[in-house]
Amino acid sequence: MSVSSIDRSAIHAHVELIHSLAASLTERGKLVIAAFAEDPDQVDPKTGKLGLPLRPILAHVEIGELEKSLRIIADLTVRPRYNVYMPLAVHRHDLRPGGKGYEKDVVAVLGLVSDFDDEDAPRWPSACRSHLTM
Repeated sequence: MSVSSIDRSAIHAHVELIHSLAASLTERGKLVIAAFAEDPDQVDPKTGKLGLPLRPILAHVEIGELEKSLRIIADLTVRPRYNVYMPLAVHRHDLRPGGKGYEKDVVAVLGLVSDFDDEDAPRWPSACRSHLTM
């Protein structure tokens, strides 16, 4: 996808929705914006496979800082190879600067997303079914 094809109005609506949902919570926290990338032409020394992970870029915003969020996302979307994410979660207000946040840092969940793009994805449905029936 080229930068010119990014639907900025859809991004605005999505980010506005996240801030709106978070604003209705009584829990104090912050939102995280993350960008992850890899260089497909370089070998990852950990795996020996093509796809060297690049340094992640992480930013934190206060709930309600819609314009700041949009500026950060706009800056990140023009970086080659980077995918930008804004998790559907509110993280602890004292999350360390530059931290991406882990499950233990989440104080509220705004929605759920499934990401099945790894080589084990075909096995996940049966694993999920067996786990859910336990």
